[in-house]
Amino acid sequence: MLDDTKLKSIEIFKFLSSDESRRVLADVAEVPVKSGEVLFEAGSVGNEMYIIRSGRIKVFRVYDGDEITFAEFGEGDAFGEMSLIDEYPRSASAAALDDCVLLSLSRPTFKKILEKDSQTGVKLLMAIAEVFSKRMRKTDKLLEAYHLVNKALITNEEFRQLYTAIYS
Repeated sequence: MLDDTKLKSIEIFKFLSSDESRRVLADVAEVPVKSGEVLFEAGSVGNEMYIIRSGRIKVFRVYDGDEITFAEFGEGDAFGEMSLIDEYPRSASAAALDDCVLLSLSRPTFKKILEKDSQTGVKLLMAIAEVFSKRMRKTDKLLEAYHLVNKALITNEEFRQLYTAIYS
């Protein structure tokens, strides 16, 4: 079991008391993952989110054969939380960078928490919303940077000539 200090370091538990955190953890499954193992693929429908008890996970996507890493997560971090909210396909893949022990919180368990203990459920939702908000702000900054790079490339005459030569 995780001690109180470790419980408070788990971002989605930040608004929960130690007792509330322990009640949530009573219903999670422990999932061992070997280094290099892919936990889930982009496009698959998820049914759970994960909390990293030990190890590191990378979240990535492959475009035209190139792997782009969106984030790396470590002990206490949560990822895959969108699958608790909706049943859409996952937007990225996740793989273990080290041997990991993950805690899996499934959608049915999350719904049960919302129904049986709405106060704890609301606190969890607030923490998840805060995680979403932080990640959206980071994505906004990346999009702004990509826009500025694209704008610089498009207005560069040498690049335009090279691009036209390659793709015409």
